[in-house]
Amino acid sequence: MPMGRPLLLALALIASHTAAMTPGADPGVNAPFDRPDPQRWSHILEQPGRELYDRRHAIIAALALKPGMDVADVGAGTGLFTLPIAQAVGPRAGSSPSTSRRSSFAASSFGRRHKAC
Repeated sequence: MPMGRPLLLALALIASHTAAMTPGADPGVNAPFDRPDPQRWSHILEQPGRELYDRRHAIIAALALKPGMDVADVGAGTGLFTLPIAQAVGPRAGSSPSTSRRSSFAASSFGRRHKAC
């Protein structure tokens, strides 16, 4: 075995051991976000003057959504795009009215009501 391999292996083991001993972030660092207040955040994030809010119609149009498409609003946050996405893809064939808007559950899970954009 060449001399370099044992040295590389030793360095890798030392590095992994050191990384395992390094303390991580304080577990309470995200505590303020454990029980988010959707009304507060929607008031902060969904207002004229914020680029994302102001351009929401263009963003939805750029997605070129078609009726029947399956869409996941991952990381939906306050749900700014949830209802417009659900309206664009429409009901799924054979679905009940309560499940026809695939993404609408995200908005209702926060107890929010969204107006159509």
